[in-house]
Amino acid sequence: MPRIPHRDSSTLRKMEKPEIVLRDDLVSAVASRTSASRKVVSGVIDAVFSEIARNVVAGKACSLRRFGVFLPAEYRSHLGRNPKKPDETCVVPGGRTVKFHPGVLLKRAMNEATKDRAGQP
Repeated sequence: MPRIPHRDSSTLRKMEKPEIVLRDDLVSAVASRTSASRKVVSGVIDAVFSEIARNVVAGKACSLRRFGVFLPAEYRSHLGRNPKKPDETCVVPGGRTVKFHPGVLLKRAMNEATKDRAGQP
């Protein structure tokens, strides 16, 4: 059996913990880029998010052209193990979740940001 070489931790790329942008930060940024008040922007952001959620819960994909697609997804039940008692198996129930597939503009922006950071020390 061939031996698998040990991976040196220096060769693995580790992502830095991302800064968290809160909803209020989004409201402030959009309000500063437009002539709308924070109250109006807050209402619009709430409406957009609630419509995305309503459609995905109803089983519809929600596509924001060139940004990304929110897709409803289901996962099947499966056997899992109790981490405290590894000999025990239990049934992990299936459920529903949301998947996000980034669009062209978001992918392009992420790749450009990665190239910019790679050139920095």
